[in-house]
Amino acid sequence: LLYDVIFMPVPGVFVSEFQDSPLDLRTPDFYVNRRGTIEAVLQSIAKLSTEALGELVEDARERYAGQRIAGVRWEYPPDSYRLVACGMG
Repeated sequence: LLYDVIFMPVPGVFVSEFQDSPLDLRTPDFYVNRRGTIEAVLQSIAKLSTEALGELVEDARERYAGQRIAGVRWEYPPDSYRLVACGMG
């Protein structure tokens, strides 16, 4: 759900097309560099119904499945992602 935030263009954090995350991902600068966008995305997610959240997760999984993204694993059954999101909802 934060793919666009993780991969948004921030100067100096992508030096290779083969990176699965920006260089600042595990640093305080990650949040500092994207604060407004992160907060906006989280606020919009917080307003979703459980069903809408499940649909958003399912859509994101279909769109990004198989891409190398740090911290994301794709080997679970497709419906697992939706179930976890709705359970946390």
